[in-house]
Amino acid sequence: MKNLRNPPKAPRRFQVIDENTWIGSPSVPYGVIRRLAYEQRKSQRIPYLRILFGEAGRRGDPWGGLALEVNGEHFHFNAGVKRWPHLHDGAGHLTTEGQLALANGVPGLLSTSCDWRWVQDEVDFTSILNDAAIEQIATHFRNLPGTMFQSRMWAKRWNIEVKPYHHNCTTIILEQIERVSELIVEESMPLPAFEALYQLAGASRSELDDELNYFLSLPESWVSELLREATESNWDGFAKAQTQLSHWLTWESLPKRRVVRGR
Repeated sequence: MKNLRNPPKAPRRFQVIDENTWIGSPSVPYGVIRRLAYEQRKSQRIPYLRILFGEAGRRGDPWGGLALEVNGEHFHFNAGVKRWPHLHDGAGHLTTEGQLALANGVPGLLSTSCDWRWVQDEVDFTSILNDAAIEQIATHFRNLPGTMFQSRMWAKRWNIEVKPYHHNCTTIILEQIERVSELIVEESMPLPAFEALYQLAGASRSELDDELNYFLSLPESWVSELLREATESNWDGFAKAQTQLSHWLTWESLPKRRVVRGR
């Protein structure tokens, strides 16, 4: 196993221009790697809490979205626009009616699966919270009461006031972190909130996160070649958390480099 000294943080794979234009695309190879790390993580320790920044560049929300991974469970509070065909055009764009609906608020939807192809960054927040606090957050989201989703971006675009107790994917997470830890992050958009949480969590990474960072730093073509050696035919379904692997490939079987920390 080769050594890698003080590896830099893997880059995010999207550059957003505006809500309809971005550089980059969802990645099946990187998504597979993140999913394999997730499966390994679930088997290593409980409780834990991670915050995922993903879907950066989706049409209509150039800031992306935040989600929680708590003790192997995923929670992503969102608008669930697909429930209302008249709010979107079927190609990823909101209609004017859809923009106004999100600006004013719609009944929110809590998703409990993760499409790893869209995840751009992750931060382990476990060391900041005690076990009881982590379980409180998990319990809250497992039993989330009916909550209104209000897009901060579209509210600002249409000059509509944000209503009390109307959340987006970001504020609903920050509220719970503040409730159990008294840590206050005064942000309401995913990317700046994630950056603030990342700073609070500190730069230390677990061995598993170091290994994950190594794979995410490789060119996508290299990761694809590594996966090609396995006989799996549905990597896309695995990255989207729709299927399980049907062969020997696990996190432990991947060729890794041991990370050496300098002084």
